Amino acid sequence: AEYQVNDIRWQFVAAKAELFEKEKRTVLHDIEANIFRAEDEKSTLIKAKNGIIQMPSEIMVLKGKVYARFADGQQLETEKIILDRSQNLIYNDDRVTVYSDLEHIEATSMRYIIDKELLHLNKPIIQLKL
Repeated sequence: AEYQVNDIRWQFVAAKAELFEKEKRTVLHDIEANIFRAEDEKSTLIKAKNGIIQMPSEIMVLKGKVYARFADGQQLETEKIILDRSQNLIYNDDRVTVYSDLEHIEATSMRYIIDKELLHLNKPIIQLKL
């Protein structure tokens, strides 16, 4: 599936999808999402074991070994994140680990504003790799 919200293009691929019409819910398995900024085609990659879309919401909840690689190269691991297509936002209230070649950060939650490439971490504990 592919969606365009303002200058952000969302692409989703899942190995399996289950549609529950009465509950207006779609359950996805083995998900890969790419989120592109139109101005420079920089992308954020997200992978997860499972996901749920509750219709008609623009929100997708991803769970299970969630991995993200942001456009700047930072990587994130957690157990659950929420993708809000209407706000071009990725967030959670769960423990996250963010790392790159230069740092390792543990935080209690996160918020990533896609169009600004801005990552906010709550109560970060930072270890620099020297």
